[in-house]
Amino acid sequence: MTDVDYKGSSAQTSFGRETTFGTKPTNTNESFGKVISCSIQNDSGIFRHRDKSSGRNVGQLVPGRIKVEGGLEYTPQNGLFLEYAFGTKRMGAKADGTVADDDTEVVSGCTIEDQTVPDMTVKLGSGGSYDIGGSNYTTTALATITITAAHATLDRVDIVSIHDNAGTTVATVTDGTPATSPVPDYASVPSGDLILALVYTRAATTTILQADIRHIFWIIEARELPSVTIEDDYLNPNLTGTDDIIRYFRGCKLESISYSVAMGQAEPVGFKLEMMGIKDTTNESGATASVITDSTAKFYLEWNTQIEIASGTNYDLNDFSFSIKNGCKHKGTNGRYYSKIVEGVREYSANAKIDLINKLEIERYYGASGATEAEDDIGLFTLKHTLKRANYDFIEFSFPEAAYAKVPISDPLDDAIQQELDIILSSCTVQLVDGTETYG
Repeated sequence: MTDVDYKGSSAQTSFGRETTFGTKPTNTNESFGKVISCSIQNDSGIFRHRDKSSGRNVGQLVPGRIKVEGGLEYTPQNGLFLEYAFGTKRMGAKADGTVADDDTEVVSGCTIEDQTVPDMTVKLGSGGSYDIGGSNYTTTALATITITAAHATLDRVDIVSIHDNAGTTVATVTDGTPATSPVPDYASVPSGDLILALVYTRAATTTILQADIRHIFWIIEARELPSVTIEDDYLNPNLTGTDDIIRYFRGCKLESISYSVAMGQAEPVGFKLEMMGIKDTTNESGATASVITDSTAKFYLEWNTQIEIASGTNYDLNDFSFSIKNGCKHKGTNGRYYSKIVEGVREYSANAKIDLINKLEIERYYGASGATEAEDDIGLFTLKHTLKRANYDFIEFSFPEAAYAKVPISDPLDDAIQQELDIILSSCTVQLVDGTETYG
């Protein structure tokens, strides 16, 4: 092999979900999104041993325990990797638009698709598995599910839901109200249905394309985190397809994740991860890295985010940051490596900067509406932060129980008066509405 410098511009990072903790899966070519950097590494823990006979020198170097951990930063093109921060993923939604659970969810399949020759109908294949009210059903094929004709000038978001009738799948399309910023009409979905997807019916359109169909995912908390093998490659600069340096970090769990948005930032929203693993291996000779399918999905941008505090109160957002720490710890012994990673106490934190437009946040800080000093009760409220992109795709973080740790106010002469809100959170649910992902 000719010696050529390996360059970061010809590196790549991907992952694969492990079915057995610490065992590399067959494929490790799933995409995070656009990876900016990967700094996962191992600390070999070598000790210096001194004794009287060694004099002033180190008598012996002794191998210690190897610890695998480090950071990874990427720009998301969907929110599915968040599953590894919270613990589990659900598919579909209940009839009222709320989170799917063990009793009502998509188990597999159940994909809503456009027609081979697109028109104003969509279709559902057979063999999908889904639960409603604790009972499991299998989909029968629906070749044409009709979408109502589009409004001439306004967009609409329609809902496709299903239920079972004596072994036959029945689909319902619940039309949304045409609007400049349309929303689904969850209140009109038949009770007892399972929502599979949203259809973004564009103004004056005569065809529904796959890109108009939005699938619904939920990321929710679970006691145990799934694990992944991360593949970090240094591709041969000659691009011959061999002699790539391939590093596998096995048994990786997500210790923390954070993101932040700031008014006027000059780059898309990015996620920063801290990973912990149990073992790394490197294939250096004659190896070929995995082929990763590069996503073409759009990014989530700062100017397309929104914060909602309490019941529908929307604020102009200057800055927002959010983080999860899973309290993971290395445990056990497998030679020089640790044998497992144990999850600890999960902690959330957030910070927001908003313009002072009323006194509600000060009152919530004190604990009650109209309060002018701290009350005995904590002022709990709901908080949502949404990352959006074109055509109704979004990642929405929902915090049902939040409280302010502090509400300092700054009053610059050349700007609006701002509140910087340190927020304490107890739990979080994430809803993903995505036009680029299907159920698998």
